[in-house]
Amino acid sequence: MFKKILIANRGEIACRIARTCRRLGVAVAGVHSSADRDGLHVRQIGESVEIGGAPASESYLRIDAVIANAARVQLISDAESVVNIHLQNAKVEGQIVGSITGEISLEMVPQDAEILIGDVLLTSGLGGNYPPNIFVGQVLSMQSQQNRLFLSGSVQSIVDFSSLSAVLVITNFEAVDITPLVP
Repeated sequence: MFKKILIANRGEIACRIARTCRRLGVAVAGVHSSADRDGLHVRQIGESVEIGGAPASESYLRIDAVIANAARVQLISDAESVVNIHLQNAKVEGQIVGSITGEISLEMVPQDAEILIGDVLLTSGLGGNYPPNIFVGQVLSMQSQQNRLFLSGSVQSIVDFSSLSAVLVITNFEAVDITPLVP
């Protein structure tokens, strides 16, 4: 079932969709033109983003404007997810990979790395998909095989994805120097 639906319509139709969604326990968000800023559907939906001018050709009919205000979120536990990470204590890089079962595995860790159970995994920032130093989980177990080039292991995520109710979508980030100012 959907958690939230974006209503890209206006007027009575948008109001009906919003009421039905609320009855079903689904949250709603909307979009509106500058002319509809104070419209009934905007007030009933509550969470709405202005996407353009009064003519529909400048707002509701501009798919790029509507889609720009929606987001598709991929969890690190998704089967197609690969995230570059840094093992904080071992000071080595690796990757975490999601699976169809929702489990997260640790891959591409050099064989000579000294990894301990409980070691912290942070995003590395490599590849530019995630800002560096976001805490993603801890090492649960490690496996080493003589015929493999890299160590692998399992990861306990910092997030319980089965009870996740909100996400923060970072659309633009720049590294910020957080070292204290020295007089």
